[in-house]
Amino acid sequence: MTLLNRCPRHVFRRVIQTAALSTHTGTEASRRTILLAVQNTIHRLYGPQYPVEIFGSIRSGLASPTSDVDMVILDPQRPYGFSPDTDPNLPSIYDVRKLAQRFRRAGFLVLDIVPRATVPIISFKHKSSPLSVDLNINDRLGVMNSNFIKRYCDLNPSLNALVRYLKMWAKPLGLNHPSATKNISPTFSSYALTMMSITFLQQRGLLPNLLDGIPEREPGDEEDIYWRRLRNQSVERCDGRFLLAEGWVPPTQPPVAQLVRDWLIFWGEKFKYSEQMASIRAGGIVERADSFHPHSAFCIADPFIPTKNLTVVITRDVVRQFKMICSLYAKMPEFERGMLPPPMGSARSMSIEDLSKYAAPPGTAKGGLSAALARLYHAAAQRQEVSNISS
Repeated sequence: MTLLNRCPRHVFRRVIQTAALSTHTGTEASRRTILLAVQNTIHRLYGPQYPVEIFGSIRSGLASPTSDVDMVILDPQRPYGFSPDTDPNLPSIYDVRKLAQRFRRAGFLVLDIVPRATVPIISFKHKSSPLSVDLNINDRLGVMNSNFIKRYCDLNPSLNALVRYLKMWAKPLGLNHPSATKNISPTFSSYALTMMSITFLQQRGLLPNLLDGIPEREPGDEEDIYWRRLRNQSVERCDGRFLLAEGWVPPTQPPVAQLVRDWLIFWGEKFKYSEQMASIRAGGIVERADSFHPHSAFCIADPFIPTKNLTVVITRDVVRQFKMICSLYAKMPEFERGMLPPPMGSARSMSIEDLSKYAAPPGTAKGGLSAALARLYHAAAQRQEVSNISS
């Protein structure tokens, strides 16, 4: 059994950071330039003790060439986050309002400041690139999550292809908008869609459980522990360790197009939303725990945060429409030809080989899920593939 935290951290960090920057050769130089500019700015303003790292889809290998860049400033004095014995007097770098002001004076285009979120961030652009950057201070869970997802993608590359397509599919349908907007309910985050995909593959025996069998800690061992701060200023302990499952080999599996169709059928018709939940830690799809968000319409347990439901904002109406969209999309005739149906707004169908040339869809849904469902129904009707979806 090999644990991630037994790999020399400086070696692992360098390997992951290099992979993150080189996911797409067309944007590698741009990402390197942005990272260097942010790092130099932080060092000049606050000192060289604060490293900056990339996390999110770029780090995990699931990014498109136009994906936003997620960055975190690491605080070496608080390697475990907001642990109870940490000095509550935070250094000035944690003040995102002042940080944004300094970034603006340094020539960055500041787009947004979110100081009151559980994880405060600033969003900005660098003059050298059209890519947006979201920057937070010392939220190490994002790095842990990204490494976790990347390990799963390494174990079974079909996960990478599956999630890439699902993100393309979900965005223009309004299914990949986790923040509520006027008159439109929030839907799934990319992270939630990825967790749904991992548990789906676990259920089919196509991915192992990297959280099962982790040994008890020795006294004083705090490696990969992170204490997150909650809105009420209390803290929650998270264990970021996971197994590497070295030597695990995925069994024979269907083509990616079949996996996508099976994913749609599973979440559209087979998953019992009121009785089941998705949990990587529990090994896939399990019965709902009475004590875990009993009133939520959909439960996806975060793998590292014990109390967090990744779909707590999803309403029953969103679940109903999501199920209908999944069921309808699974009937698209392209699947019968081993093709992936074109996401809304795309010009053509995608072959499996097209996944290696993944590009983000050009448009986003207008009017929420109901409008997306109507457009999807019309598209399927033109293919003469609709069969009383409401029954």
